[in-house]
This record gives sequence, C-alpha cells and structure tokens, in this order.
Amino acid sequence: MVVGIGSGLFGTHIGPLILAGAPASHLARVQSVLVLAQGVPLLLTNNALGTLTDATAASTILVGCAVGLTVAAVLASTSPTLRRAEPARNRPAATGQPHAGDVRAAVRSAGRGRRRARRPP
Repeated sequence: MVVGIGSGLFGTHIGPLILAGAPASHLARVQSVLVLAQGVPLLLTNNALGTLTDATAASTILVGCAVGLTVAAVLASTSPTLRRAEPARNRPAATGQPHAGDVRAAVRSAGRGRRRARRPP
C-alpha cells in the first residue's frame, strides 16, 4: 500500500510539471507518452514483484521497493531541473500563452540590436 501511495503521489506531481514544459502544439502527444510511460512499467513490475514474492518473503520485496523508492527520491531532489521547476498553475502552457517572465525576456531581447538611427525629416 505504501508503494502504491508513493507511486501515485509521484505521478500526480511529475505529470503537471512535464505537461507545463510541453509546447501547446505537442501537448496531446506529450500527455499520451506520459500515460504510456507511467502505465507500461506497472504491468511489468507488478508481474515481476508477484513472481519474486512467490520465491521469497514479501517483507524482503517491500524493503527492496522502499530502498529503490528512497534512492529515486534522493536523486530527484538533487536534480537541478526539478528544483527549479514551477507548478503548472504558474505556467499556462496548455493555453499556448508564454509565462510572464518569458514575455519580458522576449521583449528585452527583441529590443537589442534593432535600434536604428533616425533620419531627419
């Protein structure tokens, strides 16, 4: 049960982060790949864990899952990309509108190098 709760929490938090970073034109494709990436491993690992539980004690398998989950959590918490990630509510990628910070940066960069000398009338 603990493994299921941890997996569900991870999926609910990582999904919006990935979708927020996807361009609006590819949102459906990214979402379908995300669903496959979360669903297919469940089919494989459930069968593998069932087979291992038949061969050994269930507590051994649970400890192994807990260790694997802890290692994944530590690695994820040290990832600079995940540490800088913004929640989806602050980045309206689904609407195709850029983030306010992206707009300011685009306006600043558009103004550079485009200034022309004015000609007298």
